[in-house]
Amino acid sequence: MPRLVALVLGVIAAGVGAAHAQPSPCPARVEDWRVSQGDLQPGRACGSYIAASNGASIAYSFAQITWRQPVTLPYRVTVTWRRLGSDTRSLELHLLGAVVLIFDHKIAMWVDDATFGLDGWHALPGYRTRAAHTVSVVQRVDGLEVEVDGRPVRRWRFAPEQTTDRISVAFKGQRGTREKVWFRDFAVEPLGPPPAQRQSPATSPARPK
Repeated sequence: MPRLVALVLGVIAAGVGAAHAQPSPCPARVEDWRVSQGDLQPGRACGSYIAASNGASIAYSFAQITWRQPVTLPYRVTVTWRRLGSDTRSLELHLLGAVVLIFDHKIAMWVDDATFGLDGWHALPGYRTRAAHTVSVVQRVDGLEVEVDGRPVRRWRFAPEQTTDRISVAFKGQRGTREKVWFRDFAVEPLGPPPAQRQSPATSPARPK
């Protein structure tokens, strides 16, 4: 019996040692970000952060948390986020040459004031900024596509001037306050070019004789 107990304890100890040797499953690292405005702290949940606005006393407070690694078209960016507190202003993803804004029950893309004045807000039923939603954006050289909780919701045709740049999570808040946003599982996935369309025999170039 003592030998059995010792064997069990040895197996448990080996398992604990192996668990300690494994890399952490939480990829959230504050050093992966540059705080352009506001503040960033690690969250309690695995892979999560708490961002706070800068408390500015002008028209609004603001936070912009920039991913340090440049991204190149085409790519997919995904984040799960929600506002903390009572503020319900929009959440923003600053992409290459464009900003995707998501408000309660509506979504928009901002490139400049003139374009925004023409296109404006579009309906996004059921979206609440104070509830956790997963937003995924694919940006290519000719446009971007937005999914919310795995469902396609909006597509815009848009050609940015730059094909490589940095992207950010951002949001506004009440002036003079430090509004907070929780987000997790931020990921950028490079995408290859779309597969070349196969030419039909009728349109294939003639072979040299």
